[in-house]
Amino acid sequence: MKKVPGVPIKCGFYDLGLPPTTDPQQVLLDAVGDLPNTSKGTRTLIKILHHYGRKTILMHWMGGVSPTMKKWRRQVNTVLPLYKLTFEKRGNMTKFTKIWEPWLTQEGLDVDYRNLI
Repeated sequence: MKKVPGVPIKCGFYDLGLPPTTDPQQVLLDAVGDLPNTSKGTRTLIKILHHYGRKTILMHWMGGVSPTMKKWRRQVNTVLPLYKLTFEKRGNMTKFTKIWEPWLTQEGLDVDYRNLI
């Protein structure tokens, strides 16, 4: 696993094999369209993960407890069946698989969602 300066090694994207998004503009404004060598499905997954990362931070903004990777993963895992249902209803499970496969095949998921693909 290659360490990028200024990025904690367990940032989540390394675990998924996704390119690191260290630029604040990419994270805050979802400006991931210019990531080199990434497919549209990969960029879509990064945008979704950024969204739930920001949501996790906002949910803990004024509280006494800091957001954690576990809470972020829980947020994503909670909505994952809803994304699957949406793609099923649209009849586009191939697209769901392209987008979510890195997330669903990672090690250490809190819940086994591998049966979704």
